[in-house]
Amino acid sequence: RFDPKFSVAENLIVNSDKGNVFVEDMATGKRATMTFGKALDIDWDAVHQMIDSVNITSTRVWVKVKIDNEWREMEKKISLQ
Repeated sequence: RFDPKFSVAENLIVNSDKGNVFVEDMATGKRATMTFGKALDIDWDAVHQMIDSVNITSTRVWVKVKIDNEWREMEKKISLQ
């Protein structure tokens, strides 16, 4: 909620290791992952230079991310397990 371009469902915790997005349901501990396909040089203090926006629910991860100097929209349907 700190950033209007980052929408994450209230029951979820979302993290990244600069190459993947990790989603976890706080109530159940169930998890899912989406990969960017490569590690990115993300500066967390200037995150919007590499990650424009995200929309994450318990069934879908959508990210607009810059890979190889090109903005890409990546989406994955997920099943928390």
